[in-house]
Amino acid sequence: MSPKIVDKEEKRLLIAHAAFSVFGNKGFDRTRMDDVATAAGVGKGTLYEYFNNKEDLLVGAMGVMMDGMADGMRGALENNSPPLDKLRGLTVFMVEAMEHMGEGYRFFLEYMLHVSRAGNDFPILKEMLLEFRKGIEDLLVAGVKAGDLRKDLDIVNTAATFAAWFDGAVFHWIAVPQGPSMSEMADAYMDTFFNGILDRKGGRR
Repeated sequence: MSPKIVDKEEKRLLIAHAAFSVFGNKGFDRTRMDDVATAAGVGKGTLYEYFNNKEDLLVGAMGVMMDGMADGMRGALENNSPPLDKLRGLTVFMVEAMEHMGEGYRFFLEYMLHVSRAGNDFPILKEMLLEFRKGIEDLLVAGVKAGDLRKDLDIVNTAATFAAWFDGAVFHWIAVPQGPSMSEMADAYMDTFFNGILDRKGGRR
């Protein structure tokens, strides 16, 4: 019988997704490596083949989450649509990603809390946010050059505000589930956002 071929990247992703659930539900301090191994359906020894300890697992799982977000974000930015259409497409992707995050959001909050308490910075998150904001800045610059957006637009601060909106929106959506949906909030925000940045003398609406 031929030996079973193990897809190491697939197994690593399986463990990371199990970590989303366990860390998100139990918190970092109460989580044991055994808990994650059980949730992933692997032996504890297998878990240590991929992650050295609980801290390494937390950081590694966060990296998996950010990689997934970054891949989708790049896909939304790398099509041939006009700048404003790309910006709308990016919004759709981010809203859908956050709506499907589920337990992943609790994991995200636990990661932020643990890293903050440890007095560390957020290199993984910072790298993704800087790439996200740079992509938005490039779209805004292209929109200004195309004559669609105001020439006096503050590119850097507008991009930062646009990026930051998603975090606030998902917090409201989770904390007040009986309120507007993420999609409804996004529609209202984009309507307001575009009304503020369009070049009313000739820009597209």
